[in-house]
Amino acid sequence: MPGLTSISNIPESKITSIATYNSQNNNTALTNFCQPIEDKFQSTDNDEHIEIELREAWKAVIEAAASTPHSSPQKQKIADFILDVQAQPAVEKDGEKCTMHEMRLWTDLPLFGWVMREVWNTDTSDNTDPETKTQWLNLNAWTATLMTSQHTNSVREPDVSNLGLWTIRAALESDQPSNLELAAAAVWFVYASPAIWGLSLQEKTFEGKMAKPGPRFRDRVWRGFSRERWESWLERLGGCEERGLNEETRMLVQKARKAMGEVVKN
Repeated sequence: MPGLTSISNIPESKITSIATYNSQNNNTALTNFCQPIEDKFQSTDNDEHIEIELREAWKAVIEAAASTPHSSPQKQKIADFILDVQAQPAVEKDGEKCTMHEMRLWTDLPLFGWVMREVWNTDTSDNTDPETKTQWLNLNAWTATLMTSQHTNSVREPDVSNLGLWTIRAALESDQPSNLELAAAAVWFVYASPAIWGLSLQEKTFEGKMAKPGPRFRDRVWRGFSRERWESWLERLGGCEERGLNEETRMLVQKARKAMGEVVKN
């Protein structure tokens, strides 16, 4: 399982350009990101070569996000970067729009969701090395921020809500979650409570068993977000505060509960 190890060996210059992105005055970063991929589409019909270029580009974004502290406002600018890439003009070759696996460049952010799902195979046990723990927490906070930006701007694709549900399920629907799993679940509520609450009210579902309940709630028929599931998460977070959590996790759990309470009141 690739996990976060799959994003190693990305050139530092690519990561820095994205990590320091500011949509107000940094069109150079967009050009540097998009142009090599557009050139690759124009210069070859070999899908494998194009896919490699796309994957490396998305890995640079993920590395930038994972390297940005979860409390830093810069994570919002990296989320803005994704939306700005998505808003780039369509690319055509020989009179037809460029696509990869039927996903349009740039509207559908081809392969972004695939690469993100691969990274979600990261080991989240308490035995995970400190660097990976930090990166995992940062990446979840950034993805939650991206989900909020999509929600605010009525952008539906690519859907990252399943990633949040998986992270939350691992922590709040199991019997013995690690500190890292609880902290990662908490940041989703800290940075995306309104979006998650909205999906819960809409009862957004997923196909198959993608969003099935965790072992603690195996008797439920959940297949996505719901108010009942939201309430179970809130109750579980309250119970977690009584466990032997490290200080960072305890603070994030408290912030998560506060954010959940505020969004319901509003």
